[in-house]
Amino acid sequence: MILTLKPAHLAIIEEHCVLAYPNEACGILIGRREEETASLTTVLLTANDQAPAFQHHRYRIPPEELLRAELLAEEQALTVIGYFHSHPDLPAVPSEHDLENAWPDYLYLITSVKDRRATETRGWWLGGDCVFVKTLLTVA
Repeated sequence: MILTLKPAHLAIIEEHCVLAYPNEACGILIGRREEETASLTTVLLTANDQAPAFQHHRYRIPPEELLRAELLAEEQALTVIGYFHSHPDLPAVPSEHDLENAWPDYLYLITSVKDRRATETRGWWLGGDCVFVKTLLTVA
């Protein structure tokens, strides 16, 4: 899978993740998707609705934000292509919890934040066999 996004998209995602530190940040990715490629057109920043005691290592996007994203995508003849979240002080790789809670055929961006700095953003796609596959990010 290849995801194309603009530098401004990456900056928005990483800034949101840094501002949430030391907690996890999250949001929704809207765009176009074909067989093995996707292009990001809109980043929706959301609150982390997880219980405060767990926000440093878990996230939950509020259901009303999921609905808002679906309606916005439909209005623009687009689709929700995936989600993003941060890993405070951890690598930008899916955790076991991420795998257990991910939905097949969606893209997931994970930003590693260390000492209030976004150090790396990686893309992952959950294939039909429920295994994360690294996604090539093309920033253009």
